[in-house]
Amino acid sequence: MGRKTIHIINIFLLVVLTVFNLLVLFGFGMSATGVTADVWFGVTASYLIWAILYTIQISMHSKRARISSLVLSVVLLFVWSSGLGDFIGGAIFM
Repeated sequence: MGRKTIHIINIFLLVVLTVFNLLVLFGFGMSATGVTADVWFGVTASYLIWAILYTIQISMHSKRARISSLVLSVVLLFVWSSGLGDFIGGAIFM
C-alpha cells in the first residue's frame, strides 16, 4: 500500500468524519439544549485524533505498519464518534 493509497483512504475517511460531525452538530442544534461545549469538544477532538493518526500513518515505512495504523485509526475514530467523545466531553464540562 503506497503513500498515494494512504492519502486517498484518509481523505475519504476525513469526508465521512465531516459528514458525521455535521449531522451531530445539526442534531444537537435542533434539540432543546443546543450545541454545548462538550459537543464541540467531541467534534474538535475527532479532527485532532484524525490528524495525529494521519501523521503517524504517513511516517510509517513498512506496509504492515501502515495497514495496522489505518485499521487502528478507523476503529478509534468509530469508538470516539459513537459515544466515547460525548462521554469524555460531558465529564470534562460537567
